[in-house]
Amino acid sequence: MKKAILIIALLLLSISFVFFIFKENTSALIMQKSIDENTIKPEMELLIKKSDIEKKTVKKSKNVGASNEQCDKYFNDNEQEISILYDEINRYYFSPEEFANVGPYSTLTPEDIRILAEANDVKALHVYGTNLMWEGGVGIKFFFNEQHYKRPSNKEIVSHKLDLELINIGKGLLLKAAYMGHLGSLVESRVGDSFILEKFRKNKLSDMALLKTALINTAVTYKLVNQSKKNDPYLRALIYNTSIKEFKPMSLRGIIETEWHNVKRIRSDLGTLDIEELESLAEAQYDESLITWIESRRYYGQEPYPKIIKGQLKEIAEKYIAVCLKSDY
Repeated sequence: MKKAILIIALLLLSISFVFFIFKENTSALIMQKSIDENTIKPEMELLIKKSDIEKKTVKKSKNVGASNEQCDKYFNDNEQEISILYDEINRYYFSPEEFANVGPYSTLTPEDIRILAEANDVKALHVYGTNLMWEGGVGIKFFFNEQHYKRPSNKEIVSHKLDLELINIGKGLLLKAAYMGHLGSLVESRVGDSFILEKFRKNKLSDMALLKTALINTAVTYKLVNQSKKNDPYLRALIYNTSIKEFKPMSLRGIIETEWHNVKRIRSDLGTLDIEELESLAEAQYDESLITWIESRRYYGQEPYPKIIKGQLKEIAEKYIAVCLKSDY
């Protein structure tokens, strides 16, 4: 059981970030908290029960572990070491239980969460910000307690109209949580723009200014996430589920072109975009965002570019990466 939890922990770390580089299967959309341009499910998929999410996550984690006997043996022989690594990383990212909405915050009312968030509890900020962003984007909370929250009907979700104000408020709260130390919140802050891009693909939006903003924001956040881990290649390898040498981040232009292509191939009516102009705007916005990141992190007593995996953790991570994160794994 402990082994399964540890595998899930490392798996969820990579799931949290994987939409930045690879467009993968989205059958567990709520768990991944991302919108896949190629295999997107209807909004009603957001109604997957929490128990189903947990089952799918455990099943997927076992498949990953079973795909490599050497890695499987490593987990069996080094559960205590991996547990140490896992516990430290969970200080900065959500645990498997929290991702599956069965952690301590799942028992609280929305008002309790709001109060804790206003008191600068970083994980409450993450939960509250995420919920606002999801409500603004698709009309449903991501984290919810069925005793305190009535889920919308399928019809209400499918017909939901974007609430940009809620999305932006949620994003602001997530950024604050990231500035205060919860690194996973920086990744989550990008999801609001994914909702906007998905609305364009669904032929529900035609505001080109909004499209440009979403494309730029997506590229800038992607680069900022990578930059925030520049001093911690081992964490980055674990997050992206790849070896240290294999990781090659996309450029601002590359992200913009990829996201625009995913919209354009469905919406030929949108005309053309000046990619060079968007790249230039993204570069300027990134420079501003980086300054804000550095200043805000320091204001809250955090290193702008923290190094989480060091000392004993580095030794544990090196072994895990060497055994489990090979090119064919």
